[in-house]
Amino acid sequence: MELKSDIGAKSAWKGFSSQTLYIAYRLMILEDEMDMYPETVEDLMIKKNEKIKELIQIKNLSKKLSLSDLKPQEEDSFFKRVLKYKEENVIIKVISFGDIGEEFQGVIKRNQKDIDNFKAKMLSYGYTLEDVDWILKNLSIEKENEKCLEKEIYSKLRENFKTSIESNIIFNNLINYISKLSRYTEMTNRKIWNIEVDRVINDIMSIKGMYNQYGRTIVNLREYKSQKKYEQLEKEYRMGIDARPDHIRNNLDIYRKKWMNKIKYAFKEKNVVIIRGASGQGKSTLAYRYLLDNYSEDFIFVVEHITDSKQAEDIVLALNGLFNSESGDTIIYIDVSPYDTNWKWILEQIDKRGINLKILITIREEDYRRTDFSYGGVKLQEIELKLEEDEAKEIYNLYEGSEKYLNFEDAWNSFRKEGPFMEFMYLLKEKQTLTERLNTQVDNIIEKENDSDEWLKFLLIVSYAGKENFRIDLKKISEVIKSKSMGKMLKNLEDEYLIRIKNNSNYIISTHAVRATILVNIIKTKLYYDENNLIIDVLKCTKDYCPILLIEYLYKNVEKSELLISTIKKEKDYDWSTYATIINSLLWLDTFVLYNKKSQDIELGNKYSNDNFIALFVQDCTGYLNVNRKEIFELYEKFNFEAVQSIKKEIKLEEFKIDYYYTDLFIKDIGDNIENKNVYREDDLSNVGYVLFWMANRNVFISNLKIIQLDYSKIDELLDFMVGLQLQDLEDEYNRILENIKKIIIKRYNIVWMENDQKEVSVKFINKLDDKHDSNFYDRTMDVVYCIRRLYFKKQMYNVKMIGTRIIDGLVIPDTNKTMQADKLIISWITNINRQLLDLDEYKKRKDDWKAYKMAMNETNNLLLEFVKKYNTALDYFYRKTNISKLADEELNNLFRNILIKSKNMYKAPKCTVNKYGMSNELKSFSIREKNNENIYERNKEFYRKRETRIEKLFFDYISDFQNFFNQKNIVVISKIKKHKNENINLSTFNLNQLLKDFLKYNCEYKRMFEENNINEELYKELRTLALFWENFAKDEFRNNKSKLYEIKLLQKNKDEEFSSYISKNLNKNKIILNNKTYFAVDIFKIDQFLNNLYENYKKTFNDIANLYNNFLLEEYQSQKNGEINIIYMVDNKLTKIGSTIKLKSISYSKNIEDLIKLQKPENYYNLIIPEERFVNEDSFMYNAVINIGKIEGIKLIYNYIISVNEELTDSEGILDETYKNWCEETSRIFEEEINGIIRCCDITFRKINKNPDYIQFTDKYKECLVNYRTMSKEVVKQKDISNFLSVDDLKTQFIELLGTVEL
Repeated sequence: MELKSDIGAKSAWKGFSSQTLYIAYRLMILEDEMDMYPETVEDLMIKKNEKIKELIQIKNLSKKLSLSDLKPQEEDSFFKRVLKYKEENVIIKVISFGDIGEEFQGVIKRNQKDIDNFKAKMLSYGYTLEDVDWILKNLSIEKENEKCLEKEIYSKLRENFKTSIESNIIFNNLINYISKLSRYTEMTNRKIWNIEVDRVINDIMSIKGMYNQYGRTIVNLREYKSQKKYEQLEKEYRMGIDARPDHIRNNLDIYRKKWMNKIKYAFKEKNVVIIRGASGQGKSTLAYRYLLDNYSEDFIFVVEHITDSKQAEDIVLALNGLFNSESGDTIIYIDVSPYDTNWKWILEQIDKRGINLKILITIREEDYRRTDFSYGGVKLQEIELKLEEDEAKEIYNLYEGSEKYLNFEDAWNSFRKEGPFMEFMYLLKEKQTLTERLNTQVDNIIEKENDSDEWLKFLLIVSYAGKENFRIDLKKISEVIKSKSMGKMLKNLEDEYLIRIKNNSNYIISTHAVRATILVNIIKTKLYYDENNLIIDVLKCTKDYCPILLIEYLYKNVEKSELLISTIKKEKDYDWSTYATIINSLLWLDTFVLYNKKSQDIELGNKYSNDNFIALFVQDCTGYLNVNRKEIFELYEKFNFEAVQSIKKEIKLEEFKIDYYYTDLFIKDIGDNIENKNVYREDDLSNVGYVLFWMANRNVFISNLKIIQLDYSKIDELLDFMVGLQLQDLEDEYNRILENIKKIIIKRYNIVWMENDQKEVSVKFINKLDDKHDSNFYDRTMDVVYCIRRLYFKKQMYNVKMIGTRIIDGLVIPDTNKTMQADKLIISWITNINRQLLDLDEYKKRKDDWKAYKMAMNETNNLLLEFVKKYNTALDYFYRKTNISKLADEELNNLFRNILIKSKNMYKAPKCTVNKYGMSNELKSFSIREKNNENIYERNKEFYRKRETRIEKLFFDYISDFQNFFNQKNIVVISKIKKHKNENINLSTFNLNQLLKDFLKYNCEYKRMFEENNINEELYKELRTLALFWENFAKDEFRNNKSKLYEIKLLQKNKDEEFSSYISKNLNKNKIILNNKTYFAVDIFKIDQFLNNLYENYKKTFNDIANLYNNFLLEEYQSQKNGEINIIYMVDNKLTKIGSTIKLKSISYSKNIEDLIKLQKPENYYNLIIPEERFVNEDSFMYNAVINIGKIEGIKLIYNYIISVNEELTDSEGILDETYKNWCEETSRIFEEEINGIIRCCDITFRKINKNPDYIQFTDKYKECLVNYRTMSKEVVKQKDISNFLSVDDLKTQFIELLGTVEL
């Protein structure tokens, strides 16, 4: 069935591609002195030596070309436009990709009758005879063929560009290049195109090298191709299997204009776009359509199999080189697998590095909500994809009639007005629901196959795993399902689109999670298959780690658990991932049983501890952590003595320990199965380590493993494996691996010194100057701590120090020297059990969905609005009557209590974002980094709460600020009346202003998330008034006033106007917009003056007592600029790509202008696209003079760095020579590059200085000194004393003196 819109869409695309193809062909045969201008005056204009030679109109029609197709009668027709160039005697050309009509054929052949007819028509349209004769003289009409042109282009490409790169890649980039020229109406010629090709070749070579290094992790979309014919692709897509690029390349999808526009708009706003929605809503189809319509396939990269943060870091580094190129728009696509949360690491790495990558992500709604990801600085746009009635109606109307449904309402009602896009499309196309179709297919199996039960069991196992997107191993399922017709079964089930066979027939997967879920429900009604046995068969047949499948069953069937475990144990040869699945699931079951057993105590404890009983008082239910409950009680008795006493008296906390009953039922009997078990390269070694770890914890030990082969690129997995080996005392296996992995880790972390004794390990690792890793020094140090901890698990102490951090004089980097006791380092394989206990309890307290959550927020905000209004009025009443009765009104207390009740547990996201089991479907690596100076509760609280990182946390923060203010306000009022000093006066003012700031963040997120712009505005306005009112009340001497509230509002109005004027005078005159972002352009020689004006004018304008409110105005403005002001330096009134950033609020905190200047953070805007006419000439004298002074000053930082490394390595005994040698070579190279940079700047500046011959000898000596110093780089990097270095101050002084000889 053809869609009406498809015909138009294909037609438009056909015309576009033909035009682009012709222009590309003309570029291939263009003469050297000619320039081309697509989409300017005409489809194509060609100039020679700046004079127009050709004006070309390109047509691709489904009918024969005639005069009427050029619409000569219209004012803006092709012929009337070209008449403007009569004097230049240009060739006017019409190119047709279809047949040419008889009328034009006669004109081409110069048939007098046809020429006369042509003239008569043109004269009737208002042309003069002179005009018509000129047109006929210069007109050329030519027919072209797409295939012939394409063949000619390929021939020219092979002739002109001798490279190993396939011609089709250069061809595709040529088409993409022409498309961009047309879009932006830019000029090109042969010289420009040759440069472009060189760039493409270099980039493609980089891509090939990247493939070699990263294997299948980064895959070019062009590789996603099958050999299937159109008919086969069309049939499988119609049946609702997972969308693949080939389906979209063949235009099998329906064009969803509404969502395509949303994606395009989103990418105009932000570089990262997330499409989220339930399974079956068409996320992948939509993504592939957008990618293929807007990007060349050579520059679309799919990221697969992100395993850890280190790998994500490597991926981003690999891609960043490509994105710095200008050979074409490049984009990354990540289709997030169910339960995978590792995709967040890519975004976090991009955020940390400030990389300008375009990324499109598709993800299931539930996976998006469960991902522990904070937006932070990542600028992203979310699109929630769902089928709504308006789109459904539009789709229905696109089809030419419907045999089954009378009208859209009939179809929509049959669809039950809700569900996935995939099902609705199936309903329209196939005239039945997907459930009906699948039911028919199952019935056909029952009727036609002799061993139909085996077929259905096979399909049920695949579908049961497939509803959560797990794979089934073909070999293993063939051992479980003993069908004589296995070959026929596989072929028929795949032909019917019920299964898909992947990876050279090694794995079977369901065609789509939605279809799998429907199939499970259908088959269960037609086949008796005890779910106990079904679970076991799925475990036997999958190599995936899949605890969620087992836990879903255990949650509903606790009483059948022992029977299930006894049956599971009978299988002797599970994969490591299956063993990990079973152990993790049974640990969860033991935790779940404890939770149910102690539910009454938990409920009682929550009553006494404001719903925080498990986090505050239980803390550990595993028995493997050292929890000092006496310390905990003493701490919390200070806050609520009575509650703590009640807990001590009524609850036996020592009973909150799981007994490992179900875990032990399994683990105690698997030792023989694990003994001598093989470990292969493809095994997930984290799973192996996890199994060995818990066996050892439960006193089950083995004496041998058969390690066949290991993948040493998977460092985190190997380290997890090493933990298991050590606890199992498998010393031979451990020691064999140790030497290999130790070398890799030393290189990976730049470990330059190591000592290892019986009780502790000490290491020093170098912070490399060109290290592009995470800039967070604490995280990098803790990475090494946990790495060494896993490598030497049985040590008592781990000492790790990062060296090479003392770069800026006087700046000490904290958290780079760690001395950690083993029992203070978190083991996530244990703490995850405590998290599960807490999550089970928290699930009950969560709102059901976002609708309920949003309603609770709005109700809380309305209560708070009522409170703030009343309190503003009460303060005004106090000033008028000197009476505190309204400030102490019980109604305010009632409102406060209602706010607390309504906002209780609102820091937790709703139930729809998590599962009710308190369980994720991924096995976390062994370690979680935690700060050592936090007590256990703070660590736990932060760990549990950090997952709530979006609106939940922001809402919780601002409500907590309000609660703090409320608890302090009455004390402040009494202190003011009695004229007593009280620390709560300043504290209450601070908390109220913090409330205002946090509400601002919350409100921005609320608007972004719910797409509502005007909500909460009245509350925000009232909070601003209260903040200013309270600061005046708290800090000013009290005087009776009949209209204080009016006075405050007037003051607020004046302050807002003054601040607006301040911004206008001091910032806006420097404001520029580049790449949709605001910058402030400042002359590099006037940067101190710029900051001084900001500082001094602020202090003059805002010098009253309302310091906190004044500071808030800065933060309010700054929040619109993403937290900071981006300054871009100018030289000679032209923009550079260097600058600095500064937080505007620093103005109010700085004691003087010198402090403010020090708070600038240098910035390089390498990825910024600046129009050529606004960009500085990088060869100019002034630009290089300024840059060079900075470069010379930068040498001092390298000196400091070199000394800070070498001073730490006085003890030669522990030095790792290879690391030190590599560091010396790399630092020497960097040093030489910096000197080379100074020399390059000198070469440019000295040209002008040397115009006076008297100074040539001085510039030559200066440069000679630099060249000689560069040759000494290998000695320079080994120095420990700054006096051995060439003086930077002397270098700078002499250079400035030479600059002074030039008259500007």
